[in-house]
Amino acid sequence: MAIREIVKNKEYQIIVVLGYSGNKRVRHYETYYGGKKEATLRENELKLQLKKNTFAIKDNITLRQLFNEWLEFKKPTIAPKTYSSYKLYSDNTCKTLGHIKLKNLNAQILDKFYNDLLLNNVPTKTIKHYREVIGNALKTAVKWDYISNNPNEKATTIKVIQKEMSFYSQKDVDKLLEVLDNEPIKRQALIKLAIDSGCRRSEITGLKWENVDFEKRTIEIKQITQYDSKLGIYEKEPKTESSKRTIVLCNDTINCLKKLKQEEALHQLQLGKAWGKSKRVFVTDMGKDMHPDTPSQILKSIIDKYNLKPVSFHGLRHSNATLLIEKGVNVQIISKRLGHSNIDITHKVYSHFIQEEFEAVADVMQDVFSNQKAN
Repeated sequence: MAIREIVKNKEYQIIVVLGYSGNKRVRHYETYYGGKKEATLRENELKLQLKKNTFAIKDNITLRQLFNEWLEFKKPTIAPKTYSSYKLYSDNTCKTLGHIKLKNLNAQILDKFYNDLLLNNVPTKTIKHYREVIGNALKTAVKWDYISNNPNEKATTIKVIQKEMSFYSQKDVDKLLEVLDNEPIKRQALIKLAIDSGCRRSEITGLKWENVDFEKRTIEIKQITQYDSKLGIYEKEPKTESSKRTIVLCNDTINCLKKLKQEEALHQLQLGKAWGKSKRVFVTDMGKDMHPDTPSQILKSIIDKYNLKPVSFHGLRHSNATLLIEKGVNVQIISKRLGHSNIDITHKVYSHFIQEEFEAVADVMQDVFSNQKAN
């Protein structure tokens, strides 16, 4: 048994002698990602497995064993919420395919798995996530020399069927703003900020008072909050650099935020030491961080209470974008305001509305031609 250094303190190859076939040694090669000390510990672990006759040749590794190793490998480098999502998809996959050895896994087996999900009315977008998680794990298996190729790359791709985008028209927004006057200031500020800024739910719950500039009428998106069953509510950076942005708000929203800050300061004085230590704009009644799901619950309760058109909280973000497009705001400006990584995403998501604006240009040009005839 030996260890060969591939990348210093990062990658090692552990060579295990399994026995002899005639005069030829039979070896098992395992790539280990980590420091030399950890690689040595892994080598000792393999020695013990050989001694106890519990060593499993990599040809016998199952998909379940791969997922377990892959999840441990990925855990230090991904967000807790992402890890939970990967684990959920891998656990569900293993209920059907976990027992299959990697060497026996092929595109036909994966095609049947994806088709069964489709037949059981699993949304195509969810099936896409299954495919991505399985594909990433198998890609790592190729990297680790467990298999020579990734069968997921040959599996049939199921086209994602996009759900009809839910959003509010100007009339819908007018109705919502009208009923908001009857609601507590926290609810008013939360919904108005969502409509005005087009921010994601996690960006709103992650917003701190230090990110609000009342004089300039701006908010800065610097962090988001997410929830994990083990960690609770935690803070992290936005997913992309383009998500970090400054947004200028209208006077109505800014005034609403001012009133909210005044109310929270008064509430803090009333509760004294019982008030939480959260520095965020939107907090619980006890001054603690607001759960990222709470904005959705607040919006739904308002919609149900006043019998408004159903829309998701993310639908307010879509409402912001579509209204700005209808008002003739430059798409590039809208893209940056929404925090899209590039304008192509904006064009793809809102292509129908942008096309309507392109068609409206023809009417403008008709006015130009008509003006010449009038003269």
